[in-house]
Amino acid sequence: MKKEPTKNSDAEFVARLETLSDEVQLKDDEVDELLREAGIDAQASTERMLARVREVEQRQRAERFAKAEIERKAALERLGAPRARRSKAELLSRLAEIRSSLPPGDQPQAFYRGFEAASEEDLESFVADLEELLSRGKA
Repeated sequence: MKKEPTKNSDAEFVARLETLSDEVQLKDDEVDELLREAGIDAQASTERMLARVREVEQRQRAERFAKAEIERKAALERLGAPRARRSKAELLSRLAEIRSSLPPGDQPQAFYRGFEAASEEDLESFVADLEELLSRGKA
């Protein structure tokens, strides 16, 4: 008498498959027959598992993009906000403070010897960029 196939969960499928593989080395056609007799549709189970994996990957990807977009907008807002104007001496002092807080391999570099030759606008932009990187822990 042949047993009527029943629907089983993916977890049961995996558990039965592992049990079978531990007991006896079976050929592919033997595995297929045993699964059929147990009411397990291996193809359908595999397709469900792969669909679930794709679904989770898509959701995680969408969440990462959403988070990145929020961070991007916040950074643009911070960078677009008016900043207090600082004198060249204040900018050089702040730059020296930033440089002293970083290890030698992470020192900011620009095409200015000692940064004294840089314009106030360039220094302001450079210091603002460094402060933004420091606020995000990337400098």
